[in-house]
Amino acid sequence: MTTETPSVKQTNANFVRKIYQSPELLKEAMENSTYFIRDKVRELGFARKLVEPIFVTSADLDRTVENDQPTIILEKDMESKAYTLPFRGQGESKYWEGDKFIITFQKLESDRFNKSKFEMMNSKTDYKTLLQKRIVEEMFYAEDETMIGAFDKIIADVEAASAGTQYQSVTGGLSKTNIKILMQMMSKNRMMPPKGGPKPKFLMTETLKMELVELGMLEIGDSNVSKNWNEGTVGVDNLFGIPVVSTIKNDLVKDDEMYIIAPQDYFGRFFILQDHTMVIKTEADMIEFWSYGSFGMGFANTKGVAKIKLT
Repeated sequence: MTTETPSVKQTNANFVRKIYQSPELLKEAMENSTYFIRDKVRELGFARKLVEPIFVTSADLDRTVENDQPTIILEKDMESKAYTLPFRGQGESKYWEGDKFIITFQKLESDRFNKSKFEMMNSKTDYKTLLQKRIVEEMFYAEDETMIGAFDKIIADVEAASAGTQYQSVTGGLSKTNIKILMQMMSKNRMMPPKGGPKPKFLMTETLKMELVELGMLEIGDSNVSKNWNEGTVGVDNLFGIPVVSTIKNDLVKDDEMYIIAPQDYFGRFFILQDHTMVIKTEADMIEFWSYGSFGMGFANTKGVAKIKLT
C-alpha cells in the first residue's frame, strides 16, 4: 500500500479549512517543502542561554503605588563582616536593612501578518510553518535586544565612574591573552565563583569565534587544532572551562566584541509571566497571525558583566 504525501497546496488548504471550522492555536507546524527563498539565516535567542528564565504566575507579582503594571520586588544581599575579638567581646550590632530592586514586566508582541485564505490555498509556500517560525524568531530577537541593551547600559555607566574595570579595548584579536584580560575583569570584581560553583558565560558572535582557528598547537594543543581544522569552530562550546554562547546576530553583538556574564545568582533575574503565544484571527477571507507574551529582566549587581573590544 502506498501513502500519498499531501502537497504544500493541500496542506495550506487543509490549514485554512481547519481554522475556519474551528479557529485555535496550532501547537506544531508540519515539516513541508517550500518554494520560499529565505533572505538570511535566522536563529533562536541567546538571552535564555545566558540567563535561565524563571516562569512566574500572577501569584508571584507585587504591586506598586504608581500603577497596575506587574512587577516583582527582590532583595539584594547585605554586606556583613566577621571580627577577631577577645572572649568577652562581641560583634557590631546591625539592623538588617537589605536593599531591594524592582523588575517591571513588559509586553512583547510581534508584527501582525495578514494573508487572504484564497491566496493561501493556492500557494506553494507553506505559510503556516513559515509565519510561525518567523514570528518565533523575531520574538526571541526582541528578548536578545533587551538583554544586550541592559548589558551595554551597565558597562557604560560603570565606565563613566571607573574606567577600565568592566571594559577594555585590546589588540591582537581573539588571543589567550585577551580572553585572560576579560576573565580577570570579572575575577577582580569577585564575580568568578570558586571551583565547583556556578560558572560565568562568554558571549560572542560565530564570526569572532572563527578566529580560534588562528590559535596554534603550542597555544591550545594538537588535538584542539586538529578538531578546529576538521570540524570548524561552530562546535566550540567552552573556553578555559567557561561555557560559550555564540550568536549570528552581529547587529546586536559586534563581531569585534566579547562579553563575560556572571552566574545569574550573582547578577540578576529573567522572569517570564507569559511565554510566546501564537494568535490566529480570521475576519472574512483574511487570516491574521501574530504572537505576544510578557517578560521582565533586571540586573541588580552592576559588577556582573564585562566586555572587551578587539582592535
